[in-house]
Amino acid sequence: MFELTVILFLIGCNALFVASEFATVVAPKQSIEKRALDGDKTAQQIIAVIKEPARQDRYIAASQVGITIASLALGMYGEEVIAHWLSYQLSATGMVEITAVHLAASVTALVFLTYIHVVLGEIVPKSLALQKSELVMFLLIRPMLFFMSLFKPIIFVLNGLNTFLLKTFFGIDRSKSSVPAFSADEIQLILQESETEGIISDEIGTVIQQMFDFGELVAEDIMVPRVHVTALPVRPTREMVRDCIRTATHSRFPVYAEDKDNIIGVVHIKDLAALLEEYNEGALTINAVPFVPLSSPLKTVLESMREYRTHMAVVLDEYGGTAGIISTDDIFEEVIGEIDESITRHKIEELENGTLRVDGTVHLYELEEYLEISMEEETIETLSGLVLDRLQRPPRVGDNFKYKNLTIAVSKVKGRGAHTCIIRTSGRQENEKN
Repeated sequence: MFELTVILFLIGCNALFVASEFATVVAPKQSIEKRALDGDKTAQQIIAVIKEPARQDRYIAASQVGITIASLALGMYGEEVIAHWLSYQLSATGMVEITAVHLAASVTALVFLTYIHVVLGEIVPKSLALQKSELVMFLLIRPMLFFMSLFKPIIFVLNGLNTFLLKTFFGIDRSKSSVPAFSADEIQLILQESETEGIISDEIGTVIQQMFDFGELVAEDIMVPRVHVTALPVRPTREMVRDCIRTATHSRFPVYAEDKDNIIGVVHIKDLAALLEEYNEGALTINAVPFVPLSSPLKTVLESMREYRTHMAVVLDEYGGTAGIISTDDIFEEVIGEIDESITRHKIEELENGTLRVDGTVHLYELEEYLEISMEEETIETLSGLVLDRLQRPPRVGDNFKYKNLTIAVSKVKGRGAHTCIIRTSGRQENEKN
């Protein structure tokens, strides 16, 4: 019984050292750091180890020393104990020669010990450490720190050799290493896995993904095109002001001097309401706005708005004319979705008969994602642009054409562009019949 207890003790020690080694690598630093900031002494000890590469290396070296000692002791002591017991059992039968008895007992003992050692001393503790790393760290940090102090000279030599080899042959200086950072692609992979596992909801995952995409967007991608901009002249009539207030979907309107290519600022809807009460032509309160090029990143657009203390910017084309406008609402909706569905137009609307009513300003990449097709148009940005390209003239209501497996019909025209279109897909119709 004593011998069996010693064997189980050595296997247990090996398991603890293995679990400790793996847990220190995968432990959730943010969670433990929060507990440390709340005053948890054990968490503070753990953070001191896992956030400093040199101390983490010493901790791992201590685990390796413990694993080596436990494994060697188990091999020497356990093999002899089990082999001796098996030899006695086989000899008692009187059916096997003494030499064969010792050989069979030794081989059997080695196989048995190896199996038990691998399962109980390696696989189980590794799996436990990977699944419950925080719990394992909190249970083992103090015993491990005590073990480190007992074998400090050995650990110092081993860790020094490890540092020397890493720096000499691989150019890695652990004394200067920081906590490893994840690239944007790696974070997105983690995000996708978290969604798949149900750790975060699809809605939150979508918002985070859109925040990554935000860095790749420019003003042209989300601006309201010039033809859809409601603007006021610098000296509006009372009727113009009244129409703006009645049809308003935004709180600010651009103001132009001669035409929309000469926008000089913006006016707030509350100032328009005040103007109606005591109408005075030319009394508009005009606020300055920034002007940005089509290629301006959204981050730069936001910085310009902040500098001007306004919520709108004018987007210029390559000739200096007005290409469109962009507001903070447009930017935020690109990340978090529609802010107010009651005033935000549905750009892609599914009708009862399976067809789609699509706004002309919808980008082709949005249609690609929605319809799960490839449109392969490098020089055309929007559905309205596609209509103009295919018709080679300003569209009229009722114009239609075939595009891949789509039938696109113009249902409403604004200015010289397609305001809305009806899209039918052969794939959708076939699916409905089936």
